[in-house]
Amino acid sequence: LKPLHIMLNIEVRFKSELNNGDYLRVEPDHEFDKCLNVLFWCEESQVYRSCVLNESTAIKLAKTLRTEINKIKE
Repeated sequence: LKPLHIMLNIEVRFKSELNNGDYLRVEPDHEFDKCLNVLFWCEESQVYRSCVLNESTAIKLAKTLRTEINKIKE
């Protein structure tokens, strides 16, 4: 048997709980070194909005999200 090689292009989307079709996605920023691009897709206006975060700010955001998630779990 020969191994089967499949190339996948997977995009992780975080869907909005309120607006059907809206989502957020995170990807490396290709213009700025060590930065993340947070993209917000608005279905109603059919546009992306983006926010570029440096490494330090991305880490602070991750910690803040974890703190807020813990609060709503209580």
